[in-house]
Amino acid sequence: DLGLVDGNVVNGTTYYYVVSAFNADGESVKSSEASATPQAQVSSLPAGWTDGDIGSVGVAGSASYSGGTFSISGSGSDIWGANDAFNYAYESTSGDSTIIARAASQQNTSGWAKSGVMFRDSTAANAAYAFIMVTPANGVSFQVRAANGGSAAQIGVTAGIAAPEWVELARSGSTFTAYYSSDGSTWTQLGTTTVTMASGALAGLAVCAHNNTALNTSTFDNVSVAGSAPDFSLSASPNNLTITQGANGTSTITINPIAGYNNTVSLSASGLPNGVTASFTPASTTSSSTLTLSASNTAATGTAAVTVTGTDGTLTHTTTVSLTISTSGGGFSGTYQLQNEASSLVLNNQGSTTEGTAITEWKSVTSQNLEWTFNPAGCQAGYYQIVSVKSGLDAAVQGASTSDGAGIIQWAFGASGNDQWEPQQNSDGSYTFVNLNSGLVMEDPGSSTSKSTQMDQWSSNGGANQKWKLLLQ
Repeated sequence: DLGLVDGNVVNGTTYYYVVSAFNADGESVKSSEASATPQAQVSSLPAGWTDGDIGSVGVAGSASYSGGTFSISGSGSDIWGANDAFNYAYESTSGDSTIIARAASQQNTSGWAKSGVMFRDSTAANAAYAFIMVTPANGVSFQVRAANGGSAAQIGVTAGIAAPEWVELARSGSTFTAYYSSDGSTWTQLGTTTVTMASGALAGLAVCAHNNTALNTSTFDNVSVAGSAPDFSLSASPNNLTITQGANGTSTITINPIAGYNNTVSLSASGLPNGVTASFTPASTTSSSTLTLSASNTAATGTAAVTVTGTDGTLTHTTTVSLTISTSGGGFSGTYQLQNEASSLVLNNQGSTTEGTAITEWKSVTSQNLEWTFNPAGCQAGYYQIVSVKSGLDAAVQGASTSDGAGIIQWAFGASGNDQWEPQQNSDGSYTFVNLNSGLVMEDPGSSTSKSTQMDQWSSNGGANQKWKLLLQ
């Protein structure tokens, strides 16, 4: 039994063959012609899953599945506005459901390329949806279209996060709640909102290149779509409070039920600044509670993230209230991270103890590189040195320049005034820092979200990139 194997072939090309036999007496008559067209092996999607392009895409997309990993390739200009264009691998759901996946990898076809998990009312380009995604340069974002034919809106965003990252969407009726996690164990709620969507909505993996001439290939693992067990999420309204020393403020903490949850949740608060107390009325609830934050006359000033925790047996969820304590005297005590309102990144001395090192920005983590104190010693009244905890050097304008665009570096305290800053508080509780020498303000140039961007000074224009929140450590 003889066989012929031709290994030097190209998928999709047709090859033709005839066979003859040779021996010492000569060659036999040739056989009839036969043909064969090799095809690439395609991994099918799991049972119940479908893949297709949504809207008008420039390059056809595709999806495959192998060894627990989905590979999704999508073109499209965006998932935004009134109509979407992307690739979607999905299955049907019924009622309350949860989809979880780890976005394991993502090509950088655009800073706003989008890869994540989505609930969608239909495959129409203008269908209602809820979508939490990772991006190459703009962090993790929760975006929705609240009704069919409406316009998209952003519910929440956290900068400085990219693949690999876990993402989750939980549906309870018309309420959709988005979470993200670095390890699949500890989850952070990004937002919750209401979307009008049919009970049998689609749930799946969405990829958009944000570039209609390219394909973005992203991979996902640990993918699960399941009917939700009874659970809850927390939300705070308002989630930003600004109070003065000696005063108090309130926020309503709401228990958002998932899949018929109706148990009692016990509430607690942590991360309180020195001199601040928290109380809940009531302390346990099935619906909502009023959180009261009270600041003493000597409470530490600045901005802190107060974590509200709700517990019911083994179920635990959190939400965050940003608390800013101000004082008419303008005093600052303690150690802070300085978070830019435009980028959500914090001031960073890059771990250097050398004069002249550029001051950049970085994702907020626990590190002396990112911690600063305010020292009025030797400064004009109302001005401070902004001192790096890591180096003991000040944030200063390079070369004592008075020009727009001059970079911010670290330097030993001097007499020129280029390292003296006046904190001017804004109505939202943030601060603008005005340089004594130049009269210009510290900013994140161009509202950059790049961790290598050097901060500079510029004429004050009220932009978010010139506003800084003080995060008390």
